Amino acid sequence: MPGTSTGSRTPYERAVFQKLLGAKGVGPALALGILSALTPERVVRALREKDVTTLMRVPRVGRKKAEQIILDLADKIDVVGSGPASGGAAPGNPVADDATRALVALGYNQPEAERAVRAVMESGAAGDVSTVVRGALGKLTGK
Repeated sequence: MPGTSTGSRTPYERAVFQKLLGAKGVGPALALGILSALTPERVVRALREKDVTTLMRVPRVGRKKAEQIILDLADKIDVVGSGPASGGAAPGNPVADDATRALVALGYNQPEAERAVRAVMESGAAGDVSTVVRGALGKLTGK
């Protein structure tokens, strides 16, 4: 999302952005920062699951801010729905979640890691975590 204007965002991204603005202490800059670090689907999932750790990965979001965002939005986030049909990188799938975490640990940012893992999962090449990570690395490096 870096370098994109508000006009080029999807309606779902705009809805998540508007919800984030409803949290105490979250202004437009921080909301954009959250959506730059995490996909809108991952933000919604983190709020639903009350996942403080995921929100703390965002620059300028510490434990207290993450807890405040969850407190303010966890009950209200269902209004935005579950997102586009493609969703996240197979939400709730432990293999996809582990593969995404592995790619982030290797230095890839969360959104690109989730896109690569989702592409591998949708291609049917999914298996164990190492297979998904190898496939995602191939997609990320163009091999």
